Amino acid sequence: MARILIADDDELIAELASEVLIDAGHACGWVTSAEAAWDCVHRKRPDVLLLDQAMPGESGLSLLRR
Repeated sequence: MARILIADDDELIAELASEVLIDAGHACGWVTSAEAAWDCVHRKRPDVLLLDQAMPGESGLSLLRR
């Protein structure tokens, strides 16, 4: 079981992806901004990050570079 964090500004996509991963036996959560993802990464230390490339404010790639 992996701890997975999804960061996507499209709530429907994030929620659906999360449900699929939970059904597959993983612990999964989602957020809708890069800033919220950054906070979760520090608090929960996920094993995997799924990042949207085109989020408002900061892209997934920019977050990954932090």
